[in-house]
Amino acid sequence: MAAHHTVAARTGADLRRSVLVVDVEQVWRELLSRAIGRLAGVECAGTAGSVERAVVLAETAPPSVLLVDPDFPGVPAGAVLRRLVTAAPDAALVVLVDADAADLDGVPAFAVVSKRSPLDEVLGAVTAAPARVAAPGPALTRRELEVLELLERGRSATVIAAHLVMSPATCRSHLAALRRKLGAHSLLEVVVRAQHLGLAGRPGRDG
Repeated sequence: MAAHHTVAARTGADLRRSVLVVDVEQVWRELLSRAIGRLAGVECAGTAGSVERAVVLAETAPPSVLLVDPDFPGVPAGAVLRRLVTAAPDAALVVLVDADAADLDGVPAFAVVSKRSPLDEVLGAVTAAPARVAAPGPALTRRELEVLELLERGRSATVIAAHLVMSPATCRSHLAALRRKLGAHSLLEVVVRAQHLGLAGRPGRDG
């Protein structure tokens, strides 16, 4: 099935696209993320197998493109799509559907592509979507950035606390704040997402 484009072609320079893949099926998430990673000028910003996780990722680091299969058990497709476009209102929406037609409940999409289509057709819709400059990311305090810098160097929480002359409890508090602000489940994910957002070396606000 051909992609149905409902938004005008891109404007401005050919900017790098970041794509958030949302699909309840892990096989599809992995397939799409690998395929997107091989595209020039495109990167996979993350994958989500639940609407809640997708919203967190979209709000933390808004993508250029939302690539979404809205078929989640017990949730209308329109409700899924509305939550995601609310979380990332500037992203182009590319919808994957199992059938030749789908009821998006009035949610505007840049493209609608059948999962029965060749993979190249899905990727073509992604690369045709308008690119935009990446959002600046979450605001971190100066102290959080200092903790992040040491974390990126592979330092443990104990070493970070000693180096920055803070109590272990205070260090744990800063690490928890970093996980929350970056939508990360682990310290490794904190580092990966911080590097993706270019947060290293950024001046922080007082606090």
